[in-house]
Amino acid sequence: MANNRPGLFQAIAAVGAGNVLVVKLDRLSRSLSFLIELIDKLRKDQAGSESLSMVSTPRPQAGN
Repeated sequence: MANNRPGLFQAIAAVGAGNVLVVKLDRLSRSLSFLIELIDKLRKDQAGSESLSMVSTPRPQAGN
């Protein structure tokens, strides 16, 4: 991963096993390949990720 964003890379380096990196995807990733690489690194480090901008909430089905 290219290191032209020091704050982001400090946060990534601080995430360890059992931790979760909470981000807004639109601010995190400038390319899909970077995002895939980052998620792969977090999985290898046994860490997770959570997106603030993509919250999934259940919606009632139409017709009920």
